Amino acid sequence: MRFIVVLLVLTILGVFAILTFQPVSLELKELELKEQQKTEEANALRKENEELKKELHLLKHNKFYLEKFARENFGLSKTNELIFKFD
Repeated sequence: MRFIVVLLVLTILGVFAILTFQPVSLELKELELKEQQKTEEANALRKENEELKKELHLLKHNKFYLEKFARENFGLSKTNELIFKFD
């Protein structure tokens, strides 16, 4: 009889532990996934930021790059220069 009572108490504690900790475990996995996604997003933004810094440096310090950038992005030209655009 004593064995059955101990077994019943352990079973009840086991079920209680499963019901209590399973949602926490699922939430932890979700948070770890979100953390991984945010880390990847932050790394992508850091990379983009570095590329923009390099481009800004070129625009400030490289006359030929600035000229190329102005031509390609704004359609600017030198004096007496014709630009032909083809679609």
